Amino acid sequence: MAERIPQKSGVVMISAIFFMIILSTGCVFGDQKPKDMPAPTQCQKTLESENATVNEMQNASTVCTNMESTFTLRLNENSRTGYQWQVTASPELQVIDDGVNWYDENNLPTRMVGIKGVHEWKITVKKPGIQTIKAILRRPEGVTGYESVFYLNVIVK
Repeated sequence: MAERIPQKSGVVMISAIFFMIILSTGCVFGDQKPKDMPAPTQCQKTLESENATVNEMQNASTVCTNMESTFTLRLNENSRTGYQWQVTASPELQVIDDGVNWYDENNLPTRMVGIKGVHEWKITVKKPGIQTIKAILRRPEGVTGYESVFYLNVIVK
């Protein structure tokens, strides 16, 4: 006498197929890298003085400024971890790397490298329009896709 192989019910088969679809969709779409910041719509901050500073609080925002103005970009950095900010900007922005200023545990400037630092760049606007700045906090070995990213749109009047 032949042994009967029990058939799986339709509900179990449909559930298994549904589970496989959900699982494969997560694998395909779950690990995507963040897209670049969308085009700006309005200014969240206006840089009016030559001493204006932009920092991590303005990440993913839009600032407005005038032609030939200069402002400072300040981002926290700790080289002891091996991570450093790499900045790229529109060609219409002149970026001068002023290096890292180091601070001790009391937030006082120090010459001891590797504690807590603030990396600064002087940015001068050369042409009107919408300009962009992107900074990635990464190690020199390369990009993994999980680095912190700073985006800034600059609308130049």
